[in-house]
Amino acid sequence: MTFTVVGEPDSVEFLTLESTVQTGVVDLDDDGKLGSEGECPLETTAAGFLAANATAERAIVLGIVRDEDGNAITGSLLLWDTDDHDKAVMAAPLTPTLDLGTFGFGAPNLICGTQKAGTVQVLASISRDIPSPPAPTKIPNADPQAELDSGKKEFTVKGAPDSIQLKAEPQTLACDGQNASTVTATVLDKNGDPVAAGTRVRFDVRVLGTASPINATTNAEGVATSKVVPVAGGAAGVPVHVSAIVKGVRIDVDEDAIREQIAQERGIDPDDVPDRDVQERVEQIETEAAKDRVMAEASILISCTAGAAPGAAPPPPAPPAPAAPTPSGQVAPAARQPGLPRSGDAIVTPRASLPLWALLAAGLGATLLTATGFAVRRRM
Repeated sequence: MTFTVVGEPDSVEFLTLESTVQTGVVDLDDDGKLGSEGECPLETTAAGFLAANATAERAIVLGIVRDEDGNAITGSLLLWDTDDHDKAVMAAPLTPTLDLGTFGFGAPNLICGTQKAGTVQVLASISRDIPSPPAPTKIPNADPQAELDSGKKEFTVKGAPDSIQLKAEPQTLACDGQNASTVTATVLDKNGDPVAAGTRVRFDVRVLGTASPINATTNAEGVATSKVVPVAGGAAGVPVHVSAIVKGVRIDVDEDAIREQIAQERGIDPDDVPDRDVQERVEQIETEAAKDRVMAEASILISCTAGAAPGAAPPPPAPPAPAAPTPSGQVAPAARQPGLPRSGDAIVTPRASLPLWALLAAGLGATLLTATGFAVRRRM
């Protein structure tokens, strides 16, 4: 087995997949912190990190520590913070640098947008000590030779969805159950700026057509699209309703914290708070957290062209005109009408060909190492 000997921690740099997050992470369980499930907890698996990164309110940040020769190293400790908690917070105050497989060496963390839009600085610094938390007691000089270097990374925090601009191309078409119109939704915050990538958008056409996809997410320009196919049948038009939503989450509520909270509100001892009151408060918090919140909505009408009812069968061919008698008194045979078989002709019914669709799915199964003290509970 071959080992690589590296130097002491010397410098900090960052690796990010995005540089923009959106406001919206709130204290769902009202415990005064943002570390609960569905808020801004530190994820411990590759799937968890990528799922969090797929939301508009969260983004992955990797802190890479190098020695003086430029080698990325593991086992170093990084302290994290932001310069404005009203704009964004970090999921964990301390993470170690780990071997993350395909992600390389680094200390993983998440930045979560909170209340205000603007720019925010992510701060990471090498620590010689293990502070508390997460350790029960401070361990000084855990890495005494480490250089106390620090680094900054700027993020843009965008506002929550406030309005939606819609466009349909084409907006008028023959509604035959096959023709499609592309509906483009541009989601804006209250300042008229595009929202962050990953904002959830729902396209709803009820029973008058189909939308694909129904649930979409915005790109970096705040845009999401869906193809709408009006059904055949003569409808004057198809209304498309579009909404930007913050998806509800399932959370675990700390009943002891709720009991303490109720006791403080009533000025009584926590042991005197009835269990029924605690359960009612917990159920209320969990129910509210699970609801999808509609932040903005708009509608557009896709019109059907006038004329025969779309999808109606074409009229049958006109019957042949009566044959006129010939001078000899005999009736001449009727001329063959286009599209009508003569007696004895073979009638062949063509077999319809169906389109074939292929669906591909890809996923990541790699698991990140779990740092002691950072594990979180997850309810499925």
